[in-house]
Amino acid sequence: MLTLGSNLTLKGGELDLNSGATINGGTLHDKGGKFLWKGGTLNGVTLEGPLNMRNQASILNIGPNGLVLTGSDGRGPGVANLSRESELIFRGTQTFDDATINLSESNLTADSTGSGSVLTLGNKITVNVIARVGRIDGSSVVNNGEINVTSTMTSSGMVISSNTFTNQGTITVANGDSLYLLSPSFTNLAAGTLTGGAYEVDAGSTFTLENDDTVTTDDALIILSGVDSVIQTSLSQEVPIEATLTTIGSAGTLKLLAGRDWTSTLAMTNFGTLVLGGGTFAPGGLTNNGLISGNGVIDVAVANSGVIRATSGALDLTRSVTGSGRLKIGAGATLEVDRMAEKSLKATFKGAGGVLALGQAGKFNARIAGFAPGDAIDLLGQAATSATLQAGDKLVIMNGTQTIATLRLSGDYAGDSFAVASDGHGGTTITVSAGLLAQAMASMAPPVAHAAPLAPSWRPEPARLACPRAMMA
Repeated sequence: MLTLGSNLTLKGGELDLNSGATINGGTLHDKGGKFLWKGGTLNGVTLEGPLNMRNQASILNIGPNGLVLTGSDGRGPGVANLSRESELIFRGTQTFDDATINLSESNLTADSTGSGSVLTLGNKITVNVIARVGRIDGSSVVNNGEINVTSTMTSSGMVISSNTFTNQGTITVANGDSLYLLSPSFTNLAAGTLTGGAYEVDAGSTFTLENDDTVTTDDALIILSGVDSVIQTSLSQEVPIEATLTTIGSAGTLKLLAGRDWTSTLAMTNFGTLVLGGGTFAPGGLTNNGLISGNGVIDVAVANSGVIRATSGALDLTRSVTGSGRLKIGAGATLEVDRMAEKSLKATFKGAGGVLALGQAGKFNARIAGFAPGDAIDLLGQAATSATLQAGDKLVIMNGTQTIATLRLSGDYAGDSFAVASDGHGGTTITVSAGLLAQAMASMAPPVAHAAPLAPSWRPEPARLACPRAMMA
């Protein structure tokens, strides 16, 4: 055993840390030499410069007082590079933080000999799979940082097989890689509810939950981005999450990005957040008590008591919308409602350049608010010749002498004018222009605030009568 009071600088040659050897405390610095990790232990040591474990089957134990990795100058986060079946083993309960760990056919291991020991990967830890397969195993592991299974090399991935695994950070699987979560106890998933942490799977990549663990309720952050991004459970056969998930909880978010579709025979109830990014969302049914936002297609009838918001593109509701919730059109976005919308709903323009596109304007009964110059209501496939505001804020739309729709507005449109024009696709665009009084008021310069004059430093004496006042009789 070697106890360092200060620094040990290796300027040349090699230092072998063999099995049974321990360095306690102090700082190690590689300045031209080479550390060989052959089963020994660092305990409470700071290592300046990269921890390189690139020799075949290198093994390094970290004692319960931990390891600090820094840059070569002793500052900033450090790096550990593990390859060729190397293994970094953390003994006892400890936290490892502020570093990047690069794995290539290597293991990151929590102590499996100590009863109840826990390895916590801090919120400044990044674990990367660089090539082939990286493994996290041992006793109990808590991830508060980032685990990235994103190697660009073929046949790469990660296996997490610690006895207990808890994710409070972010796990990302991308570039066609695969992650297998084999831990007997995945504490985030209980009774079908996934709670806490973030899980992102990108195009062509797969995240597999073993041990018959199915996700029925999402109270975490789940991101599926791109075609063939898969989260699945391995039963007798692989079962995709679309075949099990029925609820987005109040603390949950499901993001379907980069054109990722969702097709299921199961109905979905949303109490949290559903974000669409260009794909088609088609569950067996949809009840929204939370927030649905983004762009794409919702190809199912919606019972909406929450908010549906179109942002950055077009969001198309192909079926009927019922309930007492809100429909919102973001700046420059289009909300398309192809079928009936119940009168208890409210549609609101939330920024300039929004478009409300109606497939059956005569069946759109929701009240419309925030309709302003720069916005448009598009009657899809319907010609119209006039739009006239009548009593009760009713916008009556006619084609010649035939009334084709009556839209209910909310707000003060007195004096405004409504224009109709072809939308260029066989339909009609309706716009609004502010009345003359409103335009005049808008063009007036705001009053200039003048500073109050300074009080003079003297005051004139009040006038004095030269003679006594006459008494009134």
